[in-house]
Amino acid sequence: MTRALIVYCHPKEGSFTSAIRDTVLARLAAKGAEVRVTDLYSRA
Repeated sequence: MTRALIVYCHPKEGSFTSAIRDTVLARLAAKGAEVRVTDLYSRA
């Protein structure tokens, strides 16, 4: 099984960067990958 860690860091939800994150997450999940997302701004 493929595992992936997405490290996301952007202060505004709804940004272009969050759209890229969501696209990558959806495509990896569709292929059966185990995906974890870490949002560095949510930990502030």
